[in-house]
Amino acid sequence: MKLIIEIPEGEYDKICKTMLHTSSGNPNFYFESKIANGTPIPDNATNGDVLDKLFPNMTYGTNREYYHVWSNDGKCTMNIHQDFWNAPYQKGGKE
Repeated sequence: MKLIIEIPEGEYDKICKTMLHTSSGNPNFYFESKIANGTPIPDNATNGDVLDKLFPNMTYGTNREYYHVWSNDGKCTMNIHQDFWNAPYQKGGKE
């Protein structure tokens, strides 16, 4: 399961620094290790930015109307309209 949670950037940085000096197998730091290995989504991200962060091994191309997304085997797996791709990502729904 994937879960998106909002953490202040300073807290995230602190957790990542702690995990650099701590064994990730230490049960006392189980949740911290999960957070440190998460995928940060920048503020003001678009839907396309989020897809790129979540699926970094995909290849993207565009024409004037759609973004085309290919898997590692080169097959075109999705066509996404530019309006959606470039729209602001809404964390948890409309705000």
